[in-house]
Amino acid sequence: MNATTIAGLSLLNFDLPNTLEGLCDITKTSKEDKVDVHASKFYSLFKELNRINPPAVAVLKFWITYLKDNPYQADLAYIIDQTQIYCE
Repeated sequence: MNATTIAGLSLLNFDLPNTLEGLCDITKTSKEDKVDVHASKFYSLFKELNRINPPAVAVLKFWITYLKDNPYQADLAYIIDQTQIYCE
């Protein structure tokens, strides 16, 4: 939720609860549920976060890409160094 605050977004604008407890409640689904009624709301939120690209989201995207590309030979020093670029 911190990334949304930094990006100047409100979860309420996406018709999502603005508390961790509320988010946990709506993301717990039963295996019997065929349709996630909140999926489009999260899709819109993530699309907007990707567009704004706040530092926390940029770091997460970098980590995911790097670890996916280097699953067995990841260089922790390189990851830390690259992460500092996003945080300056």
